[in-house]
Amino acid sequence: MWVNYAPLVRIYSVSKTVSNMEFCTIASGSSGNCSYIGFGEHQFLLDAGISGKRIENALFQMNVRGISGIFLTHEHRDHITGAGIIARRLKTKIYATPMTWRFFAMEKSLGALDAWQINVIEPGKPMDMGGVTVTAFDISHDAAQPVGYTFESAGKKIACATDLGCVTDTVKIHLKNSQVILLESNHDPDMLKNGPYNYRIKKRVAGEKGNL
Repeated sequence: MWVNYAPLVRIYSVSKTVSNMEFCTIASGSSGNCSYIGFGEHQFLLDAGISGKRIENALFQMNVRGISGIFLTHEHRDHITGAGIIARRLKTKIYATPMTWRFFAMEKSLGALDAWQINVIEPGKPMDMGGVTVTAFDISHDAAQPVGYTFESAGKKIACATDLGCVTDTVKIHLKNSQVILLESNHDPDMLKNGPYNYRIKKRVAGEKGNL
């Protein structure tokens, strides 16, 4: 089965403890977002906005058989569609901010999860994932408590900041000193202005809590 994902990028480290850093965009866009991040034996998903089957197929093609955790940026469907499914299938944890989990609880967005799979990450507070430090940071977007993430180990850093309405000083600080940066820019101002969307959607997309 053909899967639309970018080639796996390997950035080799001189560290003896973490032999390499890997990044792959599995899906991107309004139809779904999902990326793979690997540091040696530690593998993570950033968002899971496509079907569990597509995610599993992409991981299989990359020879990835397990995931150490799923980190969700916010609650919009194109970022969470397959999160609950893949967490149950791979028996892994999900990480999200407090207000995002509150939304999930109210809307039952992820389906049934075991208590150990529900994990809160606070923006600005680094979390140790067995030698990989994961930090969430605040971003501007129209969601409950949206964040970007950095993943660091052995002097290597990947920064991810999608669905930005604007670039804040906080975002700039967390992007510094990264070997890989994932950014999203999803519209052209002139095309948006002259396009078919109604005024409300145009205002949302172009606003400081919309998208770059």
